[in-house]
Amino acid sequence: MSNRYVDANRISEIFSFKNYITNGLAFKNTDGWATYADASQAAPVDGTGGSPTVTWTRSTSAPLRDEASFLFTKDAANRRGEGASDLFTIDVADQAKVLSISLEYNLLSGTYSNGTPDVTVWIYDVTNAVLIQPSSFNIDAASTTNTATFRAQFQSNANSVSYRLIFHCATTSASAFVLKFDNIQIGPQSLGATSAIISQAAYTTVLNSNTGVASQSFFISRVGNMAIIDGRVTYSGGGAASAFTFSLPTGLSIDTTLITGTAVTNGSLGWGRWYDDSGTDQLLVPAHSSATTLSLRQQGVAGNFNTTGVANLDVITVHAEVPILGWGAAVSLLGADSARTVSARFTTTDTTGIASSVSAVVIWNATSFDSHNARVGNTYVVPVSGRYKLNAVVRYAASTNVIDQFLQLTFRRNTSTTITTSTMFVFTATSTRFQHSIADQVDLVAGDVIDLLLNNQSSTTKAMSGSAADNYWSIERIAGPEAIGAGENILLEVSRIIGQSMVISTPTTVLYDQVRNDSHGAYVAATGRWTCPQARPYTLSFGSGWVANATGNRATRLIRIRNAVTTTIASTLGPASGSNILAQSGSISTALLAGDIIFVQVEQNGLNPLSMYNDADNYTYFSISG
Repeated sequence: MSNRYVDANRISEIFSFKNYITNGLAFKNTDGWATYADASQAAPVDGTGGSPTVTWTRSTSAPLRDEASFLFTKDAANRRGEGASDLFTIDVADQAKVLSISLEYNLLSGTYSNGTPDVTVWIYDVTNAVLIQPSSFNIDAASTTNTATFRAQFQSNANSVSYRLIFHCATTSASAFVLKFDNIQIGPQSLGATSAIISQAAYTTVLNSNTGVASQSFFISRVGNMAIIDGRVTYSGGGAASAFTFSLPTGLSIDTTLITGTAVTNGSLGWGRWYDDSGTDQLLVPAHSSATTLSLRQQGVAGNFNTTGVANLDVITVHAEVPILGWGAAVSLLGADSARTVSARFTTTDTTGIASSVSAVVIWNATSFDSHNARVGNTYVVPVSGRYKLNAVVRYAASTNVIDQFLQLTFRRNTSTTITTSTMFVFTATSTRFQHSIADQVDLVAGDVIDLLLNNQSSTTKAMSGSAADNYWSIERIAGPEAIGAGENILLEVSRIIGQSMVISTPTTVLYDQVRNDSHGAYVAATGRWTCPQARPYTLSFGSGWVANATGNRATRLIRIRNAVTTTIASTLGPASGSNILAQSGSISTALLAGDIIFVQVEQNGLNPLSMYNDADNYTYFSISG
């Protein structure tokens, strides 16, 4: 049955924008809305079912808008875990997009806490059975005298159209209150578009024919999908017989589908000039040479231009305009690309061995999440240009080792370009399962293909442990939704200088005694715990230094507590290091919810007790950024 009707002034629930809440104005009834009783906790489970006591009703008395408003009524008892929800369905076009939530409310009567809000707002993904915390989620300005407006955003998933909007009793308050709600809306953001224009900036090009070059300067700017390149090369003597080519900035590739062709006979991509110090000028034409380089052709001369004829004080100038793969002709005024969170995480249970002195791409056989369905086999195809965080951890199966041999992990772009490499030297000959991590930030463009390469420079075959919990890699675009990421950065930087004593075989929280940066005062030194102040993606890094000891193993774990459930979200394990200091480190990019508790825990089974290293070199640290 439809909730919409026609009267003399309007068609109910018909808006000038898309609203997925089909009964957001309480015109006639409460259809679509239902109360629930989940587990008694600060966050809902799924926002449906149970035997609730709270009520959701329609009232025509002093409505916030038009004829009626909704009333959310709680009695004078602890109703934590109860609430009201509305099931809604989004269009396929709004999958993997940022959607906006807005509503109006006030306090009709009773005692309501705004400091620690009694009611919070959530989204539940029905398809994936995943709870989503919006960018803002507190009903925290409830007043009997003024009407407040709530606004927030959340990211929909790539494989779901079914969601639930939830109003949740989050506290154990035994006070009665009635909240009045109206004009409840969920829909896509309205984003205007304009041409993408970026001012000119210098970059370093690679000249193929660089003999006799005295100086060079190259600049790039952007208009729409076109890169505008201006360059100048001055010579101090004769050049070379090799073709004169110059490269685009690192990470950019020519979109060959938008040029007239790549053969010698095809059209030009700009103009150039060879100023001969003897007093003559020659016309040069820039043309496609490869996906990332341009060549020059000389008027009246066949083939590519070379610099055998240049001399002291000769100057070559060039102006080229080329379409770039992954650059759109227009961008949103609010950042259409940046309004989409891009993130993925993959795991593997593969145990295929990689022979000695062999490099092979790591096999990933499971997807934890992938916002844009961008995984292709063992690679990730970048869907949106931007700066990305890359992070991977592999744990090797136990095998015989030779001291001072090494293993390398390398993130690659387009199978040939190294993004970053992490080298781990073997420091014990025992048969031990080493854990190896790699992390970096890099600028990527749409269409880049990313993989992880393992280079085995040990004398024995190496395989991964086969545990999905220990073998994973993640990728996340740093520029997320503007509304979600707006405001100040959230940072934590702490370290431990004085060695902390650790009892044998006892998990112990590291208590960091040096607080360099705690942007929101969320770290408690006495407990070693940091409480997440706002939901958003974060990068967490940790390290621990151990004094020299030849017995047992050392473990460092990153722990999260969410809704009283404790989870290890990252870890590293290694054997004792003999007469050497043992340094362990790890990192992970993950989404945290407000109220999540994060801390670092270590454990050792070598000596009772064993101390962390007296750490003027900052081996023992913990950092968070988001």
